[in-house]
Amino acid sequence: ITMNDIESCDGSLEEVRTGVRGKARVRRTKRERLIASVKSKVVTVDWKQFIRNPPATIDFSTAEAVELPPYWASDRGAREAAQCVSSMDIVRLVGSACLKFKIARGQDEKALLKRLCAPVPTTYDLFDNSLDRARTWNEEGDPGSSDLITVTRLLDACHEEVLVPVDSEDVDEDNEGVVDFLEALRDMARPDGAGVPWVPQPLLRAIA
Repeated sequence: ITMNDIESCDGSLEEVRTGVRGKARVRRTKRERLIASVKSKVVTVDWKQFIRNPPATIDFSTAEAVELPPYWASDRGAREAAQCVSSMDIVRLVGSACLKFKIARGQDEKALLKRLCAPVPTTYDLFDNSLDRARTWNEEGDPGSSDLITVTRLLDACHEEVLVPVDSEDVDEDNEGVVDFLEALRDMARPDGAGVPWVPQPLLRAIA
């Protein structure tokens, strides 16, 4: 709003300001409704079926099987992924590995499993004034979940020696290989903006 607009207005300056605030309030309400609907969405995934036959493409934040956008490998796909456009908030299947652990002697198994599977709050932060660009992960790179084990929690339990890795043919022949593997997954999931021109974001999501 320019001074000319104010001078030519029949109302007072306060009325002009009130009108601007009213428009801003409507915009915020629309954003708030969108965020609330995303955070309240309940997604049920059959994890046994997921493990037996992992989908080729999933929604990053919900792990639902989705179709790959036709422009996935194009300049448009790269640009929208870098800008965190919702249609590109997806990940492709890289592979899977079988990791085995045993609970250390003297630990409360139920308490440990409850801690490992504790819900992760849903993250949905819209960028600027956009309704189609959002961050769907926390500082560890994890989206919201209610029945999964995060890599960070597995690593913490291993470092605390309450969870002990067992030899795994898929990773290495010694227990240190399992921890190294988990650390690599954690590091790739953590958003790191060092030296990149796009929004820092996870490079993978591990379903455990």
